[in-house]
Amino acid sequence: MATHAGRAPLVALRSPHSSASASSSSSRAAPRQAVRGASTFSIGTSSSTSPCTSRGAKRAGVVRASADASAGATLAPLTPEVVDAIALCNRRIEVVGTDLYKVTQEVTEAVSVMVASKSLEGGSMEAVLGASDGVWEVFHAPHMARMSSPLGVSFKPVRYVIKGNQLRTDVHFSGPGGVGGWLCSAGVVRASRDDAVEIVFDSFWMAEEGGAPRDNPVSADVARAGDRVVNSIGRLAFLSSLAVFPVHFFDSDAGICVFEFPPLNSYIATKLVGPVPADITF
Repeated sequence: MATHAGRAPLVALRSPHSSASASSSSSRAAPRQAVRGASTFSIGTSSSTSPCTSRGAKRAGVVRASADASAGATLAPLTPEVVDAIALCNRRIEVVGTDLYKVTQEVTEAVSVMVASKSLEGGSMEAVLGASDGVWEVFHAPHMARMSSPLGVSFKPVRYVIKGNQLRTDVHFSGPGGVGGWLCSAGVVRASRDDAVEIVFDSFWMAEEGGAPRDNPVSADVARAGDRVVNSIGRLAFLSSLAVFPVHFFDSDAGICVFEFPPLNSYIATKLVGPVPADITF
């Protein structure tokens, strides 16, 4: 999710992508087809965005289960409608990156199609988390855009790094008068039930504008007085009752996961943009 000042940016990370023939009937035959490509991703304030070199990637025989299906139940490969929805989102990401303020109605409708499919690769939260290691960026979060835009504040990129059950978030914010920086947190993510994950944050810190987010000063035991204040406020403000998120769609080939923020009935769509940086701390 983040590198550090003075370190080389992470590059050449993948961004799944649809070929021009994704909507044709030939590309819809089972087994399903997902398309991946290579993109350039830079750790910093900009969202990942770069033209992709597409290449087809078929994967047959993938076990898929619905979130509301009984344990062990398998479903057919992704429907043509879901394949098209994935392709639309990936094409849009190639153009604007993972900028959640540039979401179109078509992207929102595509996310709704994925949500309605209730398609979870592997069929359980343990399986989903087991295939989730990497850097993810939010490209669709209606509640964030709706609430922050009138205030002249933006949050982008919104990044998650998952490694095993470890989780770190780095969110860049900017506001009027050139105010900006990074809001960061770290903790664990774990299965809450068959269709949801629970997040527990235990460290909170900030980084100034002008570069990449810094390491967790709490875990590194280099926290300054200001860091300790921020961490204390974050821990007090964290509400575990709001930290359970139903997961409605996950597909590792597409590199897309969609989960829900129930209090605002908002569907948050994320894109896998690269592997876990070797030097990251949680």
